[in-house]
Amino acid sequence: MDLSLESRLGGDSNVFRSEKPKKEDGTWELMPRLAVREENDDLNYAFDYQANYRNYINTVGIDGVDHTGNGRVSWAVTPIDKIEASGSYYNGRQFLFGRNASSPVPSFDVNDRERIRISDATLSYNRMLSRALSLRLSGTFDDFDASGTSEQSQTDSRAYTGQLTTEYALDPLTEVGLTLSSRRRENRATGPFRPSSRTDVWDLMFSVSRRVTPTFIVSAQAGPSFIRQQQVPAGAVIRSNACLAPTDPGCQDYPNKESNAVTLFATASARQSWKTTDLSASYIRSEARSGNTASSSSIADRVQVNLDHRVSDRLTLRALVAWDRLDQIFSQAGGTGRFTQYLSRTTESIEFALSRRWYLIGQYTFMHQINDASGQTRVFVGDPTAYKNKVQVHIGFVGVRFTFEPSRVLGQEIEMNLDQGAQVIDFLGFARRRGKLVAVVAGVFLLVTYWVAMALPNLYSSAATILVEPQSVNKDLVESGVRETDLNERLGLMTAEILSRTRLSKIINDFKLYEDEWDEMERTEVVEHMRDYVSVEPVFNQLETGQPRVNRDFEFNTFRIVFLHEDKEIARDVAQRIANDFINRNIKDRTSVTAKSLEFMRDKIESLSKELAAIEKQIADVKAESVGSLPEELNANQNSLQFATNDLRDAQRIFDAAQSDAAYWKNQALNSGDLSSPNDVTSPIYRMRALELERNSLIARGYTAKHPDMVRVDAEMAVLREKLKVQPGEEDDPTSIGEQNARAEQRRAEQRAVAASEDVDRLRAEITAIEGRIAATPSVAERLDALNRNYDQLSRTYQDFSNRLQQASVQADMERRQLGEKFMILESAEEAFEPSSPNRILLLSLGAILGLALGAGIGLVAEVTDSSLHTSNELQTALGIPVLASVPRIMLEADRVARSRQIRRETLAAIGVVVFVLLGGAATYLFVNGFPGFRPMTEEAGSESEGGSADSSSPQASLPSVSPHG
Repeated sequence: MDLSLESRLGGDSNVFRSEKPKKEDGTWELMPRLAVREENDDLNYAFDYQANYRNYINTVGIDGVDHTGNGRVSWAVTPIDKIEASGSYYNGRQFLFGRNASSPVPSFDVNDRERIRISDATLSYNRMLSRALSLRLSGTFDDFDASGTSEQSQTDSRAYTGQLTTEYALDPLTEVGLTLSSRRRENRATGPFRPSSRTDVWDLMFSVSRRVTPTFIVSAQAGPSFIRQQQVPAGAVIRSNACLAPTDPGCQDYPNKESNAVTLFATASARQSWKTTDLSASYIRSEARSGNTASSSSIADRVQVNLDHRVSDRLTLRALVAWDRLDQIFSQAGGTGRFTQYLSRTTESIEFALSRRWYLIGQYTFMHQINDASGQTRVFVGDPTAYKNKVQVHIGFVGVRFTFEPSRVLGQEIEMNLDQGAQVIDFLGFARRRGKLVAVVAGVFLLVTYWVAMALPNLYSSAATILVEPQSVNKDLVESGVRETDLNERLGLMTAEILSRTRLSKIINDFKLYEDEWDEMERTEVVEHMRDYVSVEPVFNQLETGQPRVNRDFEFNTFRIVFLHEDKEIARDVAQRIANDFINRNIKDRTSVTAKSLEFMRDKIESLSKELAAIEKQIADVKAESVGSLPEELNANQNSLQFATNDLRDAQRIFDAAQSDAAYWKNQALNSGDLSSPNDVTSPIYRMRALELERNSLIARGYTAKHPDMVRVDAEMAVLREKLKVQPGEEDDPTSIGEQNARAEQRRAEQRAVAASEDVDRLRAEITAIEGRIAATPSVAERLDALNRNYDQLSRTYQDFSNRLQQASVQADMERRQLGEKFMILESAEEAFEPSSPNRILLLSLGAILGLALGAGIGLVAEVTDSSLHTSNELQTALGIPVLASVPRIMLEADRVARSRQIRRETLAAIGVVVFVLLGGAATYLFVNGFPGFRPMTEEAGSESEGGSADSSSPQASLPSVSPHG
């Protein structure tokens, strides 16, 4: 039976497949193994069973057991003919771990889940054709079944393999070989989106090996492989974005297609052996090419170095270093893509032979993988960047192996146990030879642990429990003025302040704590030392005690202050002092918060009052500056404008009529003159009259002074006036009565025109002023609206703060009267009857266990380094021949007497050492901690003399404890 404990990355080499991004994880496996072998001259058989228990780190619910079974039967039909049959079965679980490179935080989720069942059977025939030539024919059948959560992880395949191998020895040191094999694998469809396929592989391999020296061997192997793969639809459909089920319109049938590939494989290896060391190195390279519509190529390289070193007959060290590189290039209609993978692996293992049948194994493996991808998205399953990642895997295991194998030697059935087997006599021999050493080491370690435990000072723990009492006043009536935060957060803030350097330093001075350390340590170090012995712990109620706290938070309303000290009274007083500090701090914080809130409200109301007064003044200034343009005067201005417009229209009509009358009467006055007198028509006076008539006529027509005809007439009349040196209308000739009457009417009409013109000018000025006031009204209204809005907002804020001020006053009064939430001492700190630490029983138990482990380890090292032979089995193993008989140790009477005296001396010495250590430990305990219940007389007298003053100065008197009833 082989019982071992191993650790591997969950599954086989397919863990580092390229179709999914990877991430790191490890697994622990418990692997009990049962192996049975039977051999004789003609028939040999062996059976091997192994069960693996895997526990994947940082994952939940995916532990499982893997089962592996192997069987082999070999029958020598003739001296040159041999038939072998073998089979194996594996039923296990494989996990493909993924890690998205775009994720900022790595996780340990399982990307894929597979259940694998593998079974195979092989039948072979071996024949020696000559002393140098051998022939081997074999056939293999294997079945591979995998089920998983995704379609890509579901596989059902079978393979048939036929192989022909010949080996020929060119000389005693050189051997060549040729291997021909043919293999067909059939993958059956496991879902509607996966087709069936058949893969045929033909291999041709040439090999050569050469023993250069008796300890140095080199070998090489190379050859091509021809691969043909046929894809059969078998009801499978191509999956696309529009194809979510096989019956969807976007689904297309998989076409029948065939792909061919050629792979070139080459390997070279070398091995060098020394007396206790074996070193081997190998290089493997394979190149694959396919030339279809979706062509691809891949190159894989591996370099591996193995080192085995036998430190002794029982201890063996092994190391392995391997480097792998995989480079794949894909080309199809959607574009090209490239995937590159680098993997480095180092493994260190140690194997220790406890006996010829029991082995202790330890191994550590580190893997580092880098994946890189580039190219078109259609080539990959998703974004190529998801395939870019780095993986680091740490694997370690410790195992124990047991093997048993019967053999035939010299025609007689003798159980030689050269390599395997566990015998109770071996352990008894180890206990007999090394028991004294183990006992001495364990005893010394236990006694040292005892003395150290007794030398440690007693620490007494005293705790004061504080209850967080809710608000006494109904919250519907008055809400608390302090923000109700999480108690854990509040305790953290309060603890940080109460356990600050200043406060703890004051407590150290008040109680004269750690006086011995004052001269040896800095003040900060003394404070840190005290802080290590103070703890604030939440107290859960009985309903929550014992319930799992996973993924949910418990609310608590009670916490405990614990203090450890060598003096039980000081521990009690300091714990009570810190509890009182918590209560005082809570009261101070709450009253301070409400007082500051009240002060803030008052300051804010005062500020709002000033802002309201300033806005009121601005409104008054705007109204004073905009009299007549105020929004409420807009209707009156519009009415005044309408009346002024009507008056202007009437005044203009009167002005026009007066002007027309003046022109008319002026024309009549000119016409009424005696134009038929014997005056000269060419005289300037005559011409002046004619021009005046023409000018009046033009004015009557409505021409203005800027009209060209008017300009011409006025210019000619100005020239004539210069000639006559007289004003218009001044004549020496006497006028007639009609002309005088006409000129009188003309003057009256001109006076009306002047009065009407003044009214028109006045009304136009008035209309302009009214229109200006109306135009300024919108801007004034906008300014007043902005000021009014600010005023209304500030007014509402002022009212809100006024209400809040009243509420804050009530809250501040409630906190001053301690009617809000408060801390109260539920259990006062009391003197401890027994020390809480150190736990001497636990220390002694650990000392005994560690002492036994240390003693066993030292005894094991002594046993390993001992090269002498003690039993017949060891002699049989060393010589390689069976031992027919063994003679026990013979002791004479003198030897027995000497051995008895030695035992008595050693026993008395051990008893003396034990008694000395016990008494020394007890004395050390009394020296460090004193006699239990003993107090110096001076301390008692001092306490009695002080009396009530001591009570008044006690830390407990600084704040009276509040009973649970309030």
